[in-house]
This record gives sequence, C-alpha cells and structure tokens, in this order.
Amino acid sequence: MDTKEEPYLDGLPIPRIEMRIEKLNDGRHQMQWIYGLVYKHLTDAESDTLLFIPIGLTSGTGYSQEELKRWTVDNLLPFRDGTHIQTEMKIFNMRAFLVIPEIQRVEEIHYKLSEATTNLVNNILIIKGRMFFETNPGSGYIKL
Repeated sequence: MDTKEEPYLDGLPIPRIEMRIEKLNDGRHQMQWIYGLVYKHLTDAESDTLLFIPIGLTSGTGYSQEELKRWTVDNLLPFRDGTHIQTEMKIFNMRAFLVIPEIQRVEEIHYKLSEATTNLVNNILIIKGRMFFETNPGSGYIKL
C-alpha cells in the first residue's frame, strides 16, 4: 500500500481494518469488496511502509458512482464480510474504515451487531495469538 498514491488516507489510525470497494471493469458495475488489516511494516526505523493484508473478499454487481457517493456505510457493506469486519473490530479492539479509492471516500464503520453476537464476541479471549472461547460465564475457556 503506497500512501503517497492515497494522501486522503493520511491521519487514519494504524493499525486499522479497512473495507475497500474497487471497480472490476467499466461494464455493469462489477465490483469487489476487499477487507483487511492495515499496519506499519517495521523493516527499519526509517520505513513508512504500510501493508494491507487481505482477510476477506466479496465480488458481484455493485453500485453506480452516484450511489457510492450518496449511500450510507451500512448500505455499502456486503452482508457476510460486513458482519465479519464488525466482529473483528470488537475482538481486536480496532477501528475500521470504508475506503472507496475511485472517489476518495473514507468513512468510519461503526459497530452495530446484535446483542447476541456481541455476547458471543465478548466471550472470546486472545492470548499470545491463540483464541479461547468461554461457553458459559465462569465455566472456563476452551481453545478454538
């Protein structure tokens, strides 16, 4: 990810989660929604290199340029990956952003999942990169 080509992303937090909407061709609004983790690659002290590590991909018929400008973030997120990104925001305690490079639109994604999903996510514990899940409060965690 070259931030010199996308100066409109300056000032966003690092690390973060992004959902990027990109056109596939000029035909019938074919698009892909790619979401991933953005973090600073620490190869040396002078490096400002940001990496985008893809986590999920959805493709299909999308929206016109006018719809991309006008519609809310909730309307633009694909169902499955939109739910995944919100879950990972909560688990990893990171902010997430919708990015549409074609029109240089950047908006924060806000956590809006159901109470049942929130309770499920709250029962996940991450220790040294390993996930554990507590089925019932106080019952202890099991390794996932």
